[in-house]
Amino acid sequence: MFKAAGDPQPVIYSVQLYRALLAAYPSEFRTNYGEPMAQVFRDACRRACREGGSIALIALWARTTLDMIKTVIEEYATGGVHMTREKFIKLSGWAMILGAFLFMVGWLAANRPEYNQYNAASLPVDRFANLAGIPLAALGLVLISLGLLGMLLRYGSKAGASRLWLGLGAVSGLVSAVGAVWMGIDDSGPGWYLFFLGLFFQFSALALFGVVNLRRRLLPRWNGLPLLAGVWLPGIILLSGLFELTTGTMLDSPQAVFNLLWLFSLLMIAGLGYLLQSDPAALSAAI
Repeated sequence: MFKAAGDPQPVIYSVQLYRALLAAYPSEFRTNYGEPMAQVFRDACRRACREGGSIALIALWARTTLDMIKTVIEEYATGGVHMTREKFIKLSGWAMILGAFLFMVGWLAANRPEYNQYNAASLPVDRFANLAGIPLAALGLVLISLGLLGMLLRYGSKAGASRLWLGLGAVSGLVSAVGAVWMGIDDSGPGWYLFFLGLFFQFSALALFGVVNLRRRLLPRWNGLPLLAGVWLPGIILLSGLFELTTGTMLDSPQAVFNLLWLFSLLMIAGLGYLLQSDPAALSAAI
């Protein structure tokens, strides 16, 4: 494994993540092209950090992610690789991990203040952060929905009626992604409602599946992950509604607290993705 001593930490972490994501490609493709691709990506990261800083690195990741999704599909299709249920579940696990990361970056970028050189809270990076936020969050939601479909294939046969929650979560995530894109085009339209309601139902469905999972213990380990990942968003919404009904005022949570809750939830979702792609024995049992 290559790593130059002078590489900044964002470059090192980006290359490590990229090398992990190369596992989504067919094994023969990784053997032939994995190392050269990682070297090219490392050079691109170094150039992005040198010329544009963190925002250029985020933009590079956005382009790389879209290209990776496209080329992975093409390699499996043109290479004649049969997409078995096991392969799809493994890929959906990687999609879930990447989706959680992209959604978190997109959420943080979209919540930066509007750029204003006379505003001390605004940074030069904010000129680009809001533009990148919505596409990254929407792509993250699509990939998380793909991960939920993988969970449905893996655990649906043993989940009974609760498999409906996983299906609802996958569909709701796609609805939320459509709403996010709509907001980017016209922030005065119903895009916000689609985005918000899609998120609410996706996380509620994940939490409800988590309740069933705690009793049936469907996962090979870490059976509390689905509930921990999903419960906080519907919980805080319901709590805010009750608070407003009883006091007549809205519950105002600090943005930092909200961001920490998102980070915790998305880490739990990434953990679910890790389970999907890292347990060959469990995956084989699903076929």
